[in-house]
Amino acid sequence: MLNCREVSRLVSESFDRRLPWRARFLVAFHLAMCRICSGFRRTLRLMEREVRRQAGNLPSPEDPVEQLPDDARQRLDEMVRRFLGNGQ
Repeated sequence: MLNCREVSRLVSESFDRRLPWRARFLVAFHLAMCRICSGFRRTLRLMEREVRRQAGNLPSPEDPVEQLPDDARQRLDEMVRRFLGNGQ
């Protein structure tokens, strides 16, 4: 039997990949008995839906650097030059 910590980890992983059948069975069994873990899974589902909904509303700029303020772009340019060894 899985404990709540293991189930929460597996529930989180299940949003990124399909769990093996045994893990899915054990998680489902635990969720049938544990209101806290069931609530955790429900919360993650709601968060995922909202993130997907919000991501659909975001503009997709062709060059995200162009969206930065001028001072931020200058700092970024300096960091890149230093990293490449071209900065003085």
